[in-house]
Amino acid sequence: MTSLSLLVFAGQPNDYYSQRIPDQEVMDTNLRSVVYLTHLSVEHLEKTKGNIINISSVAGLKPFGRGFLYCMSKCALDMLTKCLALELGPKGIRVNVINPGHVRTNFLQVVGLTKEQSEARYSEMDGKYPVGRVGESIDIANAILFLASDEASFVTGINFVSDGGALNAPMIKIVLITGSGGGIGARIAIEFARYGAQVVINDRNADNLSEVAKQCAAVSPKGLKPLEVLADVSKDVDCKRLIDSTI
Repeated sequence: MTSLSLLVFAGQPNDYYSQRIPDQEVMDTNLRSVVYLTHLSVEHLEKTKGNIINISSVAGLKPFGRGFLYCMSKCALDMLTKCLALELGPKGIRVNVINPGHVRTNFLQVVGLTKEQSEARYSEMDGKYPVGRVGESIDIANAILFLASDEASFVTGINFVSDGGALNAPMIKIVLITGSGGGIGARIAIEFARYGAQVVINDRNADNLSEVAKQCAAVSPKGLKPLEVLADVSKDVDCKRLIDSTI
């Protein structure tokens, strides 16, 4: 690299993991600090033709329940990046933002989980990513190195999403589709299986269920076999058995 890069890394646990963090602290860490550090650095970066790389999150692009403050701060950081790219571009300063998905670090332990709980959580997350794993620190480091290098000299104002494809994939654990022994129901089951969901299929015909189950397993990224539940949903007792089998 021939110029200085200012790497602004701001991160604060969201409400999902901790209720103990004051609202203002989250905003100060994730947003206000970036504004102030940028203000202090612009004069030097203009001389060196350096660039700014902010670290946001996919939570800035997609809402998550019980994490509104974290999502809001990261969304604001994304917009700040785009505005600064327009304002500082004429000064020769590039500004970009990286939006990581889940990255395997000690973050979960910092906010209160044990090492075993943390590993279990990451292992559970692995199956939700199209690439079959959560991110590693080196994945984000490589993205930073690229954006900071001369190879990215024509890149500014972008969201560099490094999330293993998760942002565009349905984050679904279990899907129950009734009447999935054929027709539209079968097609829905097969498509959810293709995206890695654990599918529960239901029909009144065992042979039909067996055939759809084979097709689901064939397209599942991990070869997951659907749960087949033979039941007539017009009967209350079968409906209860269907739900009990699913959960």
